[in-house]
Amino acid sequence: VDFLRSEPKGSSCLLLEGNYHTNHTVIVRNLHGAYGSPYVISAAPGHRVTFDGTIDVTATWKWRNSTRSLPGGGEITGGHWVAVLPVGVPEPWQLFADGEMQVVARWPNARWDDKTVFESSYWAHGSAASTYCGKEMRGYVDGAPCKMVDGTNAHPSEMSLAASGINATGSAAILNIGHWYTFCGMVESHTPGESNFTYAIGDDWKVKKYVAEHDLYYLEGSLDLLDGPTEWMYERSTREIHFKTIDDASPESMRVQVRVQEYAIAITDVSNLKVSNLGFFATTIYAAGENPRYADLRSVTLDSLRFAFPSAQKRLLGKTEQSWPTTFMRMNTWEESNLTMFNCSFFGSEGHPQVLSMGSGMVFDNNLFEWSDWTAVTTKPLAFFDTSITKGPFGKFGSGAFTFEIDRSYVPGLRTVVRRNTVHHSGASAGIAITARLVTTELNHVSWQFGIQEDGGLMQMSGLDVTEPAEWGLVNERNWLHDALATRSTKWGLRFDRNNALCYGSTGSGKSWAYHGTMRANVVWNCNGMMVKGNNHTIEYNTIFGTDPLNFESDGTPRDLAVYSYEDFGTCQCTDQYCIDQSSTCCVQGDSNTFENANSRFLKNGLEHLLGAVGGTAE
Repeated sequence: VDFLRSEPKGSSCLLLEGNYHTNHTVIVRNLHGAYGSPYVISAAPGHRVTFDGTIDVTATWKWRNSTRSLPGGGEITGGHWVAVLPVGVPEPWQLFADGEMQVVARWPNARWDDKTVFESSYWAHGSAASTYCGKEMRGYVDGAPCKMVDGTNAHPSEMSLAASGINATGSAAILNIGHWYTFCGMVESHTPGESNFTYAIGDDWKVKKYVAEHDLYYLEGSLDLLDGPTEWMYERSTREIHFKTIDDASPESMRVQVRVQEYAIAITDVSNLKVSNLGFFATTIYAAGENPRYADLRSVTLDSLRFAFPSAQKRLLGKTEQSWPTTFMRMNTWEESNLTMFNCSFFGSEGHPQVLSMGSGMVFDNNLFEWSDWTAVTTKPLAFFDTSITKGPFGKFGSGAFTFEIDRSYVPGLRTVVRRNTVHHSGASAGIAITARLVTTELNHVSWQFGIQEDGGLMQMSGLDVTEPAEWGLVNERNWLHDALATRSTKWGLRFDRNNALCYGSTGSGKSWAYHGTMRANVVWNCNGMMVKGNNHTIEYNTIFGTDPLNFESDGTPRDLAVYSYEDFGTCQCTDQYCIDQSSTCCVQGDSNTFENANSRFLKNGLEHLLGAVGGTAE
């Protein structure tokens, strides 16, 4: 790659067939092609190239017996295999057996190979007696210490926490305690035989909406939890890898690999570059303009890249907040980025964000995202070249867990386009999530969203502020959205959202509710239907059927098109207390913008069931 800088613009670096194991990240820097003559990094024609972020475990495996006492008497006996990682080998955070990812030791047990890790019934449930102590919580009442009280009685794969006899102290707790927010906290204290434990939280967690009986969690990463086939554990103090195989088969009979790399390739200070036809296994790519002055990124295309298990947290190594996701972004958002991701596939990503993207006028076309994010943990992505950066999305928690999150475009008249992408089988709250303005989504196919987080939708977004021009509005058309009837939390198909308690029809204490969005010719089925909050929207020619009859936990009457209205539906009706308390921005006489959906248009939509409410014009 370094030699490209001395070659004419338009030159290529072509890799021959094979798996590439590099003990360092390949740096691509200070490489500038020309419009129409980009530099190219690619597999040679007809060759299949994969960057592999693992090393093989070649150490001798030995059997070790284990015993766990049960509170009511008796014990559980078993055992697992152990190998010592040689000194000098980097510490691992993922393990694969014959190419299949194995799960970190956990309670309740769940597996990747049968995809039970995505099912909420294979997590443990909290109870109304649980408490949260974060001061960011709405209606904060000091609940210190943060305590999870197990509400699990009958579990598909495990008994209750108290009956299990495990000691959870020192384990990581994966906590869906904020509806669309899931965080990882360490268990500070737990007594075997007891049904509750306390856990540590971060100073900047975002658990604003806390409902104790909605809690969902599982425990991870201690030897006490290692008892189920396909589980593994790394013990840092001894450098031992512990592995519970299927039928206790010897790992000597299989290829065992551990992940030791974050990024195979890191790119910055680059323009007019194409990276194409490469595979990534247990590693990924980082391409970012971290600083507009000396480390910019523009006119870069990622074409036909294959990602298998590209990103995962390092909770086993004590990193409970940070992440190293596939990154594709330009921090300078006030100029066109000309960044394009085309025909790429993602399989088995863990944690949010799956793809960290930013830039005005980006294009995401014909990409596939499948079987991703079985934890839905919200993380703090780190910059690669300057890890101290906390600007933009780096070094801070995002706005929840979404499978594929799209930032706004900041340049007037320049839209980000999200076209022909497929998103299916994922655990995050939303499939495709869009922020606020100048984004067009079309011809996308989103389906099979699981219920390990509350709230959300197959596609969801906010919208413009009341002061922004209508032509900046979000446009969503000709998308297929279906099959998200999760028992715990059925998802909306398409959703213009806002905070239920904020009735800001005009700019008051903060941003107004969403304005000037379009939902046109979408097909939505087997989910919660469509939700429309805000005002001045155009909702037309959509087809909606198979809506969950309990999408509002009401009288069992499904609402295919749920329109929040000043008149008779939602939380900002003129007679609602939220609206009355915000009388300067809600139902203000003479200002139709402050009457929710009074100016929205609903035209020629095909509905199977009741229209939830009509705040504007309906035909």
